[in-house]
Amino acid sequence: MGDFDIDTALADAWGDYRHHLGGLLSVLAIGDHYVVAHTSEIPEVRHVRIGFTVTGAHRVRATISAADLTDTPGAPATLARGLRLLGWRRLRDGSLISEVGRRRIDDLASRAVATFREIWGVVHPVFLDGPDPGPREPVLEWTRLPHDHRELRTLVIDSLESMAGEPLVVDDDGDIPLPTGEVRSWLRVMPDRPTLEFFGTIVPEVRDVGAAYEFVATRSVEYTGIKLLVHGTCVVAVLTVEVTAFSRHNMAVGLGQWLQFVADVRPEILAELTETLPPRSPKPLPPHRKP
Repeated sequence: MGDFDIDTALADAWGDYRHHLGGLLSVLAIGDHYVVAHTSEIPEVRHVRIGFTVTGAHRVRATISAADLTDTPGAPATLARGLRLLGWRRLRDGSLISEVGRRRIDDLASRAVATFREIWGVVHPVFLDGPDPGPREPVLEWTRLPHDHRELRTLVIDSLESMAGEPLVVDDDGDIPLPTGEVRSWLRVMPDRPTLEFFGTIVPEVRDVGAAYEFVATRSVEYTGIKLLVHGTCVVAVLTVEVTAFSRHNMAVGLGQWLQFVADVRPEILAELTETLPPRSPKPLPPHRKP
């Protein structure tokens, strides 16, 4: 099988979303108010939103509330600079707006997409709620009860390949490498129960093993659905998703939660448990597997 090029798949999905959002905004009328927001299905993400209206001058306006800006992590100056570079303008009440005429609707849709992706780290448009600007790629309306491990594995691989638009790679252990950059992580279809496991080494080498055990014992509860374990001198994270009734949407939500955890939460854990960013780690032995 070829590489699972999810980066290309994500770029294509966001391109389609921008096109459909632009189409929706092009028919927006005075008095209409559309809101696109980060989904509430993933409990630990920032539920930020952008509202769209039409002004009395028939210009289409996008608005980010001051409250959503306050809830966005990061240094205020860095955040403000990033939003300004994207073309947002601050009002006296602290909110941000961006306005365009009808001929520049695509610019506004592009700005909204860039804000969700670059400022708020939304992985895929399937994790946006609001007026539906077109078919959202990972959502299917069916569920299936897989009879055995082989059927579940086939459903998972078929769904991921459909999202990626091409065949994906499976390693020698039968696990699926995930696109998490310098953090190597995998998706495993468990052989003995209808469960998916997303796992990877998030801290390849800790400063103090005792401190790592204490961190795992006292702080793991902060990360909804994520289990942390100390394995030797590294820390491994595992997300378990039950799929007795398999649906592509539920798998996509699990994948999104894992990608969000690695991108947003893992750096905080790394900062607490090690002073410098270590090199890429080898694949960990999952907790249930004997060395």
